[in-house]
Amino acid sequence: MAQKFRYFLQRARTTGSHVTRNFAFLNFLKSARYDDVLTIIVSLKKKPLVKIDFDYEIINQNHEKISTGNSVLAFMDMKTNKPIKCPSYILEKLDL
Repeated sequence: MAQKFRYFLQRARTTGSHVTRNFAFLNFLKSARYDDVLTIIVSLKKKPLVKIDFDYEIINQNHEKISTGNSVLAFMDMKTNKPIKCPSYILEKLDL
């Protein structure tokens, strides 16, 4: 998912739009240790409209959830700085 996300951020700039972070939240449940193997799970709450809402979970090698989080990004027109609908190429890339 990270590669797909990087792709649409780069393409947004070339098409006259950009993505802004409106909200970010991180809840630490347990400490990670040096050399821990961590798995980061990123999911979408719902199909993006004017904003995209990501949920995160970080799990350690013992399959314990050590952190959760959420971030909300908005799609904006670079010229007018007003919200725009999620571009179709992003929906296609995210397989939605």
